[in-house]
Amino acid sequence: MVFFFVFGSFFFIASNVNSLTMTLSSSSSSARKETTGAIIVHKSAPSRFGKPTNERALGGWASLTSRGAARQLLVESYRVSHILVATRNLGEELKKRIEQGNEDNLFEMYAKSISLCPSGREGGGLGWLQKTKSSQEDFPIISELFHLSPPLRQGDLALIETHLGIHLVRCDDLIVQGRSLSIVNRGKRDEEEKRRNGSYYLTTMGCQMNAADSERIEGSLQAMGIEKNQDAKEAKIIILNTCSIRDKAEQKVYSHLGPYVNRKKKGEDLTIIVAGCVAQQEGERLIRRIPEIDIVMGPQYAGRASDLIERAIEYGEQIVATDAVIISEDILKPRRTSRVTAWVNIIYGCNERCTYCVVPATRGIEQSRQPQSIISEILELQNNGFKEVTLLGQNVDAYGRDLRQKVSFYQLLEQCAHAIRKNSKNSSSPQFRIRFVTSHPRYMSDRVIDTIAENDDILMPVFHIPAQSGDDYMLKLMGRGYNIEKYLRIIENIKAKIPDATITSDFIVGCPGETDDAFQNTLDLMNQVIFDSAMLSAYSPRPGTPMARYDGASLAFDFLLDNIQNLPPTDLLRRRLYAKNYKQKNSLDILEEEIQRKFKIKAKNSPNELSELNIARDTARRAIHAARTDPLFAFDELAQIGPAQISDDIKEQRLQEINELQRIHSLERSQRYLGRIEEVLVDQRNPKRPKQIVGRTRGNKLVFFIGDPKLIGQFVNVRITQARAFSLEGELIEVLG
Repeated sequence: MVFFFVFGSFFFIASNVNSLTMTLSSSSSSARKETTGAIIVHKSAPSRFGKPTNERALGGWASLTSRGAARQLLVESYRVSHILVATRNLGEELKKRIEQGNEDNLFEMYAKSISLCPSGREGGGLGWLQKTKSSQEDFPIISELFHLSPPLRQGDLALIETHLGIHLVRCDDLIVQGRSLSIVNRGKRDEEEKRRNGSYYLTTMGCQMNAADSERIEGSLQAMGIEKNQDAKEAKIIILNTCSIRDKAEQKVYSHLGPYVNRKKKGEDLTIIVAGCVAQQEGERLIRRIPEIDIVMGPQYAGRASDLIERAIEYGEQIVATDAVIISEDILKPRRTSRVTAWVNIIYGCNERCTYCVVPATRGIEQSRQPQSIISEILELQNNGFKEVTLLGQNVDAYGRDLRQKVSFYQLLEQCAHAIRKNSKNSSSPQFRIRFVTSHPRYMSDRVIDTIAENDDILMPVFHIPAQSGDDYMLKLMGRGYNIEKYLRIIENIKAKIPDATITSDFIVGCPGETDDAFQNTLDLMNQVIFDSAMLSAYSPRPGTPMARYDGASLAFDFLLDNIQNLPPTDLLRRRLYAKNYKQKNSLDILEEEIQRKFKIKAKNSPNELSELNIARDTARRAIHAARTDPLFAFDELAQIGPAQISDDIKEQRLQEINELQRIHSLERSQRYLGRIEEVLVDQRNPKRPKQIVGRTRGNKLVFFIGDPKLIGQFVNVRITQARAFSLEGELIEVLG
């Protein structure tokens, strides 16, 4: 009796809260919008004839479905939450109220209030469930859960009865096994139509991480039976895997979309998918700006592209998939673009908060893969004839710190080297290479350097360590977490232990606050290190980053707050917060009070500066107001207050100067190869000179030489006869092994 009284009281309270997020709302495009777990779906509204009124939203797969596309969906594992109640009537009433509600955490509220299961205290979460005997003993709902037809999708609710009672189960996430898309055979004409409608064209922009994501997307598509088409004009699925590291790269996306959007506007049956960092950054704004897009998916969904496409096929939906997810191991294999070298992700995302960088917002938090999963993938590649892998991560030095059983990056390298030797026919000469990118100077360990020196038969002596600037104050403004002294210690250690190592870097010129002296410090650093190569770019403001909002207000803060040099306002504020008992006040209010207090003191002591003081106070107040009304939640409240932006002319001038210096340094570093015999892994033909083949040295230098294409995938010795800034030429001496 007590239980039912509590339940009834809770329902009385719950009836007064806003309804759950499943509430449908109309829009100007006559579409419904639905949130389901980690994706946002735009559904076409049915007309009175039973067909969608918004034909555009059906995308390129509408005709496939109508021709009888068969759906085969095999669920590998579910992540679920549940509420356990005593009777089916109670379960049905609860399900109805949650489905009709409009409160984000309504399910969790009910779980905590009325669930008979102890998991209810934590919102009812049961975690990931798999169809195994041991799991079924621990979780009785499993036997019924995996036999539901149709299978649950993210956000779906279902009632399952066990000996414990009635479980209201919610699917929070799922992993789907490989599936195929079959189309009814209707003769030769339909076979040709199938070939064209079932093909895709993919364009990859940006970094190595994007290249690896594209391989995962392609593997997912090909597991569905969708073939690659080399001609974008014939393909019916267009995928752009995008980059947002600079504004120019982002604008390139919109120019690429133009021709495909025009084709669709003319009535052509086409499905457009925007993936990658621009998709993650823009989300629903992309669909509002270009309604012809069918799917917008962030990098974290690269291994689940088939799930999203399948949903678009079956329901004709527009999908925005940008929410954070737990990135699990891909069941489907990537489609490798090379048969010699491969990318292997070891860690996704980035936890750093560099003030200029959009990557944490587009790629999410750090999630390390399990060491055994990484090693298994590498050994499989080795067994399939691959000769080199590059371990990928935005910050490889952060690898393992999020794992329950801590594993450092150097330990992963040791394990990989040991496993490769053990798996090789000749352990003393494994003929397999491992490289990695990208290191972070803040976290890079001497043990990584030692490990590479001790395992030089497999681990290549190549270090990509972005400095970004050669000036300590700029590094502080950029939020990099190290100084030039520490950076140089790392470089000196590498050169001492591996004298012939290849060292490369990244630099950004023209960031707000970069003075002529700061830029000269960057040039001085380059002259001191002499990098083999460097990625150089002019600063480009990125949406949602603090540095993009810098407008010079920090000068006003410095002027009012005693003109403290080399101390950003955020650090100053923290110092004052800890020095005084302001625990009960908002930090922005504290700073505003401090600004007003200092203004009065300075106005009294220096009446001649009253005009300047008024301007500084107004500027500071505007900056505080901006921080209060439009905060950057991922950063400190005042992270957006900084120096003024630098003009494009100065950026361009500095970029030209730094490019020329690096060209000189790259040529100087290349000269050391002249006359040497280098071990080269051949990986492709030279498309410009068919008689030449191309490979890379252990130091990752490109080498062109005349040779038989049959040598692709083999190690050879090449004598270097010509050195250019960014490549070498030579003559074949011998084939190894």
